[in-house]
Amino acid sequence: MFIDQLLRHAGQRPTAAALVRGGQTVTYAELAERVEADAASLRRQGIAPGDVAGLTIGDEIAHLVACLALMRLGVVQITLGTQDPPVLRDRLCARVGVTCHVTAGPTVERAAPAGAPPQLLPNERPAIILPGSGTTGDVKLVSLSLDQIAIQAAIAYADYGDARILQLAPVEFNNGKRLRLYCLHHGGACVFRDAQDPPLAVLCGEQGVTWFDLSAYHARDLIAASATHGGLPDGTSVRIGGSRVSTGLRGDFRERVTPRLFISYGATEIGGMPGICMAAPEQQTPDAELVGRPLAGMEVEIVDEAGRPVPPGTVGEVRIRAPGMVTHYIGDAEATRRCFRDGGWFQPGDLMSLSADRMLTFHGRVDDMIILNSINIFPGEIERALEGHPLVAEAAAYPVASGVHGQIPVAAVELRPGAAIEARALMIYARERLGLRAPRRITIVPELPRSGQGKVLKRVLAGPA
Repeated sequence: MFIDQLLRHAGQRPTAAALVRGGQTVTYAELAERVEADAASLRRQGIAPGDVAGLTIGDEIAHLVACLALMRLGVVQITLGTQDPPVLRDRLCARVGVTCHVTAGPTVERAAPAGAPPQLLPNERPAIILPGSGTTGDVKLVSLSLDQIAIQAAIAYADYGDARILQLAPVEFNNGKRLRLYCLHHGGACVFRDAQDPPLAVLCGEQGVTWFDLSAYHARDLIAASATHGGLPDGTSVRIGGSRVSTGLRGDFRERVTPRLFISYGATEIGGMPGICMAAPEQQTPDAELVGRPLAGMEVEIVDEAGRPVPPGTVGEVRIRAPGMVTHYIGDAEATRRCFRDGGWFQPGDLMSLSADRMLTFHGRVDDMIILNSINIFPGEIERALEGHPLVAEAAAYPVASGVHGQIPVAAVELRPGAAIEARALMIYARERLGLRAPRRITIVPELPRSGQGKVLKRVLAGPA
């Protein structure tokens, strides 16, 4: 079990670093003591198994300690982010039946259940409720047991044992919390960024960071900062995931930041990043968005609309089976029916292809598929074509409804810093490479709209339906 593993590290490697921030280091022995102290405090304040705790602590180390203390007590928890508006926190409370709020101290405030308790399966023992990647309406919610956390950590992060991990996503975020838990499961050190820390490239050298996990959004910041602060030290490898990573971004990052770039692909339901696969530097090519081979224990297939496996190299919808994966969404029967299929398969709604040697390539989202006069156009092929232009930093292709053609492909483009070009010139460039599949309209935008995780929000570009 996850907590038992943490206590083993405290007993076997008591002086090893567990949490590092600025000049502060918390060893595994100290972490275990702090977790026990918080658990005792929470117990004295009346928290017990059967409660559903809303956790709202902004300080990252204090938040993580309280999170572990709740796990120690067997109390279900959900993060109510300090930066989230009250209406969002209230809605999450109602969806999972929060019975108490835990704030800094830790301090407990008892609350009348705001809704029904989580909808669980028989024999399910949840420890934590996490938000998924909902792109419309309310986010999807999944629950994980301590055993599931341990299984997912063992599959995706087996190399974390002696690692020092820097993760830019706050611990209040889904993957920000999850990756720290995985790191602690294996006995690694979680390095936190402090407001007074030097630039990231310098910080990685000073703290001996071995793995640096970040989003595509943060990768662009590192590329820009490299002009002033240089690239990352030789001992630091980078893993980017959470959204599409274009071939252009990969090339710029390898050239200016570090060649030790790994591209990950995963899903909240499977284990976060890189819960499904990861492409090592030597596996990446300049003309395809490869995301690697499935990790050990992963069953991966590409299927057509009828759920039938397709030949190698054919684009279709990916489906996955894996140990420790979740099997349903809390309070969302329709999304559960749509994404969790017969045979124990999970279908995240991504278009992929799988080569004969089991290498996965990302082609976009199923929802983004463009059907022009019965011709299937994958957004990825338009995006890669436009990103081949030397002045284009990133492109986003999406469908627009047409009374004549059903749908027409259009695209938005973000240029490289200081670049200037007319949309008409990009239209000609795309038509020469894509023919009928070229976008019928291209809009040049100062910056593509993104979510907090760095994903391009195509629904914002498309406007009202």
